[in-house]
Amino acid sequence: MKVGVLALQGAFKLHVQALKRLGVEAIEVRTLENFEASQALIIPGGESTTMSFLLESSGIFEALQERSNNGMPILGTCAGMILLSSKITDGRNDQKPLKLIDIEVRRNGYGRQIDSFESDLMVEGFEKFLHIKYMGTKRFGLDGAESLIPAMEQIIKRGGKLFKSFRGMGSIKKRGKLFAKLIKQVEVAARQGGGDLDANPTLRTMYQKARDSSVPLDTIERAIKRGTGELEGVAYESVTYEGYAPHGVALYVETLTDNRNRTASEIRTILTKNGGSLAEPGSVAWQFERKGIVIFSDPIDEEAVMEATLEVGAEDLVKEGESWRLTCSPSDLPVLREALEKAQITFENADVTMLATSTVEVSDSQEAKAVLKLIDLLDEDDDVQDVYANFDIPDEVLENL
Repeated sequence: MKVGVLALQGAFKLHVQALKRLGVEAIEVRTLENFEASQALIIPGGESTTMSFLLESSGIFEALQERSNNGMPILGTCAGMILLSSKITDGRNDQKPLKLIDIEVRRNGYGRQIDSFESDLMVEGFEKFLHIKYMGTKRFGLDGAESLIPAMEQIIKRGGKLFKSFRGMGSIKKRGKLFAKLIKQVEVAARQGGGDLDANPTLRTMYQKARDSSVPLDTIERAIKRGTGELEGVAYESVTYEGYAPHGVALYVETLTDNRNRTASEIRTILTKNGGSLAEPGSVAWQFERKGIVIFSDPIDEEAVMEATLEVGAEDLVKEGESWRLTCSPSDLPVLREALEKAQITFENADVTMLATSTVEVSDSQEAKAVLKLIDLLDEDDDVQDVYANFDIPDEVLENL
């Protein structure tokens, strides 16, 4: 699907970047021709009055109404929602809404920016102060931060179902981030080694990794085409960062970025604000070894696994807790995986990773929390693909975190 983003005014660039990261073909809509080439449309945040007038002068206004009535999907955020409404109660007399949603809107219903404020509040149910940013107005009787406390305390007391919903949304967000990372990996693999799965083992591994995570097939195929140049795409490059988490834990961070300076700044900031530090290239990498791994659930038939894989590159099979790990050279992983499938031996996951050659024991629960928090923050960065660390946290400590 080709998704258009109205690019007459407003924050359209962020929507275009987000769509591209998800493997969706995005069109910046500035003309009627751009709009007609789109199968769906996003109207971004911005200045609704200006956007309304530009829609009319560009000839898109009537066409947008007609295609929406014929089933075209349209998403409006902020100013976009205002434009989609049936009536704008505080708009200019000559401003025309699209009348595609049967609602009336007030553009500054929650207050103007001049009325907004920030404050640190101590709210019952939290051990620390909450930093609040609020767009307040006297129309709602909210003259200061303290007026928010009663409502927030009620939300906390009644919030069991609400927090469960937030956790559900969090899992959706994480899934979206995973998809975006996998799509990047597929695209870069195709750019570096071509789009033929049989001739490009790295692409074959990334392709299978994406399929294992339920990334749609057409999304993967578009990523491959962007990598080979058949479709327009962002030029990503692979950059690695080495550093340390708290308590001397070594970190090896792999990223794919279209802006080295931005990514370096983000990684450095995350590290320094959370007790870590950035290290010189090569100072940490020697503590890790790139390997192909296959993970099995316990129990397994060890002899059957080794018999099926020994002649195609299997190196070592070890038990780790409630699972087993089979290692091999990264280049041997595709054929080893095929051998397991041919022998009808089930496995949980097959991937290329970095294994620590030595570990640092973290036996204190507070120290372990600090290390894991930093790794989670790094992993949440959009440019970060993988974070490897050489910590060893005992099971009894992990159980109490």
